[in-house]
Amino acid sequence: MHRGMFTCILCSENCTGKLQYLHHMSACRRLQNRRKYKKTRVTNECRSCNLYFKTPVLFEYHLASIHRCKSCNYEGSRNDLVDHLEEHGIQHGRGSRIVHNDIRPFNVIKAFKGFVRTYRHKCVKGYPTLIGYDHAIKMYIIKVLRNAIIDLRAIKSQVSFYVTFKRYLCDSEEGKPIFELQHKLINSNMLVVLNQSSIKKFYSKCVAKIENTTNTFQNYGSGWQLSKVTGSDIRIGTFRPFKGSCWIQTPREIEKKKCTSNIRNKDNQCFKWAALSA
Repeated sequence: MHRGMFTCILCSENCTGKLQYLHHMSACRRLQNRRKYKKTRVTNECRSCNLYFKTPVLFEYHLASIHRCKSCNYEGSRNDLVDHLEEHGIQHGRGSRIVHNDIRPFNVIKAFKGFVRTYRHKCVKGYPTLIGYDHAIKMYIIKVLRNAIIDLRAIKSQVSFYVTFKRYLCDSEEGKPIFELQHKLINSNMLVVLNQSSIKKFYSKCVAKIENTTNTFQNYGSGWQLSKVTGSDIRIGTFRPFKGSCWIQTPREIEKKKCTSNIRNKDNQCFKWAALSA
């Protein structure tokens, strides 16, 4: 393919520009779908992502940028494409093709209507030390935490590393050592992050906790040694601190008993008025 030329993967026709290529590909794909599904209505829907596009060109652009290999025009889902790229020698995390508030190479998992999120990163080969993986992933974790604080204001978060330990068993017939493997998820403490200025301090505490737990397991784990770090999780939840100057209506069942007092004040001295009313 010449420079500036794009080849259609369906009919092998050359297009001179990217826009012309997208229009041609969308037309070819619609024609192919009409021949294959004569009685089915053709829609611009990506079944892998559950997304619907208004025009065929936008749908084709989505396929070209998310689901298609640039080396051999292979098409598949995000995870299938990651496996395919590994065959070409291109290493990506499971979520490296997903762009969501610039969280690459993490893959986002949401729960409880988005109030709890898990960002997961998995390595292809792994890192032999915690320090090496920390240096490689630190800036991406801080970026995810910064985006979460912008969205949720205050958060409670926890960082975890996927660590593989090995222990010597015996030698094989060829004289090579045989190791037993154990996979563990090392968790940090769940801490509160109120603003962006405290992110680095929070991350330092998480890494220190993970290193301490790993060293303790190696020293008192009956011969287990760290083999590699294969990934990490970032769990983030919404944190709503208690605020003063609020008043909540007493439930009617309790109000009927006439045994409580619920002072409605307009300042931040709720406890003082409650103690004086008693």
